[in-house]
Amino acid sequence: MSSSRPQFSWHDWNQWHLGVLPLLMMFAALMLYMFAAQRVGTWSAKRTVSFLAGLIVTFLADAVHHWRVRYGVLSDHMIQHLLLIMVAAPLFALSAPLDLAYDAGSARLRHFLDGKFMTLVTQPLFGFAAYFVFIPVTHLTGLSI
Repeated sequence: MSSSRPQFSWHDWNQWHLGVLPLLMMFAALMLYMFAAQRVGTWSAKRTVSFLAGLIVTFLADAVHHWRVRYGVLSDHMIQHLLLIMVAAPLFALSAPLDLAYDAGSARLRHFLDGKFMTLVTQPLFGFAAYFVFIPVTHLTGLSI
């Protein structure tokens, strides 16, 4: 019985098809975080390691996209979800990027971070509602990513 999907080969492990935009965004986030950590000077090494680990996991989740596209396996897509939601997100939270921005930023940035908008969007209920809307919209409509 033959499968319509291509056969897996160990050669596929060195076939990287990473998106330029995600790579640029990860690089920009890394540069901003490291610049701010250097500016603060006394920033926690544990938080910096958490941020770097979050970026590595995000990079790996982006790399999984190649196998998902090539082999069309739903489990690969679910691996992406698990890596991003259950591994990368907590690592980014542990890295405290908003605290770093507050400590390294200008008075104008601190005023924005203390404002009503950030108070709203950093509430857990807001995050839950955004997730509740985002997942169906991106998975069940033509707006899928």
